[in-house]
Amino acid sequence: MFDLDRTLVLGAALLASVTWSASASADDEIPVAATPPPVVEPVAVTPKANPLGLKPLDGAALARKRGGTEVLNDMKLRGVVAENSATNVVTGGNVISEGALAGAAGLPTVIQNSGNNVLIQNATIVNVQMK
Repeated sequence: MFDLDRTLVLGAALLASVTWSASASADDEIPVAATPPPVVEPVAVTPKANPLGLKPLDGAALARKRGGTEVLNDMKLRGVVAENSATNVVTGGNVISEGALAGAAGLPTVIQNSGNNVLIQNATIVNVQMK
């Protein structure tokens, strides 16, 4: 509590000093000589070290990679469910109601799961062609 009281008192004192300083300077018009702007010396910029130690590609190498049509899709999902059992289980409804994806943007994905000995693997490959 002491810190709060001290903070309030210091804040009030600071506010009063700012108010007093502003009113005093408004009444006393003291001419201020124009001061020239400070001289800023140029600083040499050194390039940052490449943390991966890689060299940038030259223009010809970039041109070979730009706008290509080579597409390689490779997806390897190797999930295994083995030696599981589910006995006397009760599951609820697995329903997606109308409007569930209303206003969705991007690539909405729905995964439905019964909850019994299920392995869910989900992957999406998106090929974008700009014309």
